[in-house]
Amino acid sequence: MASINISVTENLSEVTRLAGSNMSEDLSQRNSYYSNGVLYVDDVSQEALDTALETYNSVEQIEHRLNNAKSNKKAVISQQAADYIETKYPSFRQQMFQALYSEAKADGLTDRVAYIAQLLDWVKTVTTLAIVSEEAVQQAESEETVNSISVDFTQFDGTDPNVTIKETLSDSYYLFCSRGLSSQ
Repeated sequence: MASINISVTENLSEVTRLAGSNMSEDLSQRNSYYSNGVLYVDDVSQEALDTALETYNSVEQIEHRLNNAKSNKKAVISQQAADYIETKYPSFRQQMFQALYSEAKADGLTDRVAYIAQLLDWVKTVTTLAIVSEEAVQQAESEETVNSISVDFTQFDGTDPNVTIKETLSDSYYLFCSRGLSSQ
């Protein structure tokens, strides 16, 4: 009987399979059992079980590193997209545009809605690239592939609609000025 010290959180059936044990779905016919941090396997050699644990750990480490690399890369891409949008339209302006857009929709100001919608559409294109890139990262099968994925958000510089608060409010501004209420 071979035995190894192993955590119960590990995939014990995978380790015994890698060792070459004849696993059975029927619990009464199993050739292994786990007790107090030790996995015991009846029908394999100690060498086979030790090698199986090494193989399992190396595969687990590779998968763990790959999953970490994917998580990190997706977080970087998401942050890059947010930072890129933020450089063009800081958060406080984004909030103002959202409020103005909601108000314009409620008031039926279709020109204002259409003007602000250009910005919303632009943000969606930037966000879509981020999502597509994150999906490519998720599908990657190696750390090298994950690390090779990069996103250039500056490709959207030329499509930025350059929406401004002043232009959004231009009709209100001119109405305000025409009533003699402008501050000089």
